[in-house]
Amino acid sequence: MSQDSLISKKEAAKRLVVSDSTINRMLRDRMLSKIKVRGCVRIPLAEIERILKGGMA
Repeated sequence: MSQDSLISKKEAAKRLVVSDSTINRMLRDRMLSKIKVRGCVRIPLAEIERILKGGMA
């Protein structure tokens, strides 16, 4: 997976039109997968696309 396909929590919130708190809750509840890069949480862009297509489960 390339660095280009990873986005920040803030960018994920913008793309999904939700709050930062909602992204944190989705990560906590494992509705979104995450990858840590040098201590920073990144979300695969494919996860955002999956949710936008209606795949919340």
